[in-house]
Amino acid sequence: MNSNTPVKKIFTVTELTHSINETLDSKFSFFWVTGEISNFASPGSGHYYFSLKDSKSLINSVIFKNQKKNLKFRPENGLEIIGFGRISVYPPRGTYQVIFEYMEPKGLGSLQLLFEQTKEKLKNQGYFESENKKELPFFPEKISLVTSPTGAALRDMLKIIGSRFSNIHTEIYPVTVQGGKAETEIITAVKKINEIKTSDIIIIARGGGSFEDLMPFNSEKLAKTVFKSKIPVVSGVGHETDFTILDFVADLRAPTPTAAAEYSVPSKSDLLNTVNGYERQLKNSLKKFIEQKRQKLSSSVKALKDPEKTIQNQRLRLDEKSEKLERRINRKFKTAKEKLENLSVKITEKKIDALFSKQKKEHERKQSDLIKNFQAVYNKKRLQVTWCGMILLNKTK
Repeated sequence: MNSNTPVKKIFTVTELTHSINETLDSKFSFFWVTGEISNFASPGSGHYYFSLKDSKSLINSVIFKNQKKNLKFRPENGLEIIGFGRISVYPPRGTYQVIFEYMEPKGLGSLQLLFEQTKEKLKNQGYFESENKKELPFFPEKISLVTSPTGAALRDMLKIIGSRFSNIHTEIYPVTVQGGKAETEIITAVKKINEIKTSDIIIIARGGGSFEDLMPFNSEKLAKTVFKSKIPVVSGVGHETDFTILDFVADLRAPTPTAAAEYSVPSKSDLLNTVNGYERQLKNSLKKFIEQKRQKLSSSVKALKDPEKTIQNQRLRLDEKSEKLERRINRKFKTAKEKLENLSVKITEKKIDALFSKQKKEHERKQSDLIKNFQAVYNKKRLQVTWCGMILLNKTK
């Protein structure tokens, strides 16, 4: 072999893979890339695996769990992203992939995407349903304010509560309302208030701010804590046009902190006006009732102008009924006598004496019963007339 002939280099698979990896690392140490996510998977390892593609090509990609904790959204299929990463070769398979260090949605801010994703997730789980909302008490004895101790929102709410009903007990739970600590502090406050169980309403509030400033109130953990609260929660975050996840899950959404205080506390002056109105209605109804009874009594008195005449009329009616009763008794007696006489004619001579004696006794018994009945009825009617007369005479005195 000629000494000038170059020596042929023969690579092992591992050597070749390592050489390719070094070449890629030197040429594509770190870079920005954009594409659409597909084949997204999130196994138990905690890493995110997916493919990044455009209209003509596709490349395997991964973001490890240490880096994904910095993401402000959850990747999903069909989402276009812009990411920062590096190329790496996976030796066991001889394939290359992009290892991402950072990603953000393309054309839509990551915070806005996180808001939309969290909102859709909680909505599908029923967190926003009206049937799960708790009613605010008509007259709360104690209200807990979860807000910044130095913000204008607290001053505004205390002013409104004092002007509407100064007797209501108000306690303040000071928290940070923006930044990394805000979410944890607000959640802790809501849980603590529920543990103590002395408040009737919880108001979570802060003034206006940027979308990023309001992100603690878009927390999924805070939404679930508020949903589980046994005490009604009122959301008063930002300005009227601001909406947060807290607004959707709270039992009542107020457009501002001031409105949250107004919705939660009744106006003492309005209550007094209502009570005074009821008092006037009650007095008018009572006067009307008394007047109706007075007129009815007056009509009754007019009907009793001549009680003696009423008694006399009752006596005449009694005499008339007595005469009718006596005539009825006589008719029955006569009928019974005729039946007895007819029966006597038909009886044979041998049985006449015995039968006549029996019938006579029966006749005497019936006659005695009729007289007793007549006397009892007559006495009852006369007693009724006497009592009626006494009552009428007493009423006229």
